[in-house]
Amino acid sequence: MKQGVLLLAHGAPERVEDVESYLSYVRGGRPCSPEVLKELRGRYEAIGGSSPLLRWTPGVTAASHEVYVGATPDLSAADYRG
Repeated sequence: MKQGVLLLAHGAPERVEDVESYLSYVRGGRPCSPEVLKELRGRYEAIGGSSPLLRWTPGVTAASHEVYVGATPDLSAADYRG
């Protein structure tokens, strides 16, 4: 039997200016209230304008690949981003 590991992240906006389009994407095209948009923009500004998730994901993927493929010979390895 083949085994696999799935790591999933919705991503994050790269810049504060991208928050509105990101929110629309993760909400299936539904707009959010101006209050929610203002709050989320403020949160991204407070952490420097970009989520650390964008920097962490490639490292987590690489480390997981090393751990699981090294320990499980029949594990299929693939990395999909997009």
